[in-house]
Amino acid sequence: MTATQFPVRVGEDWKTVECFWGEPPAHAEIAVLKTWSEVTGSTNEIDAAELARLAAVKWEATCEWGTVAKSFGEMQEIIRDDPIAEITGMLLAGAEWSEDGLLGVCLFHRTWARNIFVDFLTVNPSAMAAKPTVNGVGLGLLYQLCEVARGLESPILWGETTVGSVSYYQKYFTLPELNDQLIVSAEKRDAFSRTMRKKWDSVRAS
Repeated sequence: MTATQFPVRVGEDWKTVECFWGEPPAHAEIAVLKTWSEVTGSTNEIDAAELARLAAVKWEATCEWGTVAKSFGEMQEIIRDDPIAEITGMLLAGAEWSEDGLLGVCLFHRTWARNIFVDFLTVNPSAMAAKPTVNGVGLGLLYQLCEVARGLESPILWGETTVGSVSYYQKYFTLPELNDQLIVSAEKRDAFSRTMRKKWDSVRAS
């Protein structure tokens, strides 16, 4: 998987966002994540800013002491050499049309048991508060993460939900109940990806 694109809704219009892997040490991107702050002071914006800073700190620590991959292909290569390797990756979303540039981040890692753990997935608070609002950045990053998990044949996508994110995960993956623990089977993961591809195909065709 190289850099890919997905559509987001900006007011009444659709625009394209680029999704790409962070290349260690990704100093420029990490510096940007650390500057994100709430705009209107809403709970979701405060959470987003905090998660971005935590993602930046964990990425820096993993680059220093752990194993990171700068692409899907590199992650595959590491796994071929060591099937139980724990590997961290960072997906970023950005767009030249946005003054903010960097719109979202997803830090994740592949566990020794072959599953994918969502460390942090968050959107730039400025995009949340923009007029018109930018919608679909987090959804696009989640789709890209699901594609990584599918490509690596990971049995489960899992992580921790927040008060602000749990209802979205429940909706996207048709989960039976609200819970702080996110556990998504390969079947539900792939069903979500198919739904998103169908939706985006209709957007591009319109």
